[in-house]
Amino acid sequence: MILRYQAAAAEIEISIKEALRYAGQGSETPSEEIARLFASCLDEFLTCAAYRAASLEVELTQVEDEIRLGSFCVKSKSLSAHLLGCNRAILFCATIGGTLDRLLLRYGRAKPSRTLLLDAIGSAAIEAWCDRLATAWAREMQPRALSLTSRFSPGYGDFPIWHQKALLSLLSAAQTVGVSATKSYMLVPQKSVTAVIGQKGSVT
Repeated sequence: MILRYQAAAAEIEISIKEALRYAGQGSETPSEEIARLFASCLDEFLTCAAYRAASLEVELTQVEDEIRLGSFCVKSKSLSAHLLGCNRAILFCATIGGTLDRLLLRYGRAKPSRTLLLDAIGSAAIEAWCDRLATAWAREMQPRALSLTSRFSPGYGDFPIWHQKALLSLLSAAQTVGVSATKSYMLVPQKSVTAVIGQKGSVT
């Protein structure tokens, strides 16, 4: 059964440090001008973020580097190593919605600094949203003495990026969270993630 999740923008804590890192600030202390612009961009982002996610728990079997995740099959040494010892998995898709894409398109080259910071905030936000989901799932597993791996997405290692579309299809992502993929397998909205999380332990 596909499960759906959502969160209000105020519920997701965005790391300012991470957002600035995505913007190329590194460990440097931002100037007052950048700090003011960042605060303005963050306020604007919070008015448009629409956190949504869908997940599906499936059985997992492995034969060497071939993995079957429910009805989904993939051959990948890196994913196989990541899921070693797992007997079930969570397939999921998460997004912050498409309004940010439209803002970035609107500002574009006319306001490059604002575009850069909004894009960086969006990157930090989708990471925070995925982390929040993983933490909640791990908490749910604890009473059953189960543990979860970190997430692993198409495009990592030798896990082919074209499997984005199979994951989206299994999750009915276009209908559940409004996420699709382009012909080149990029996700739309762009601040979206598909991933696999392995589950370890005995299911009682």
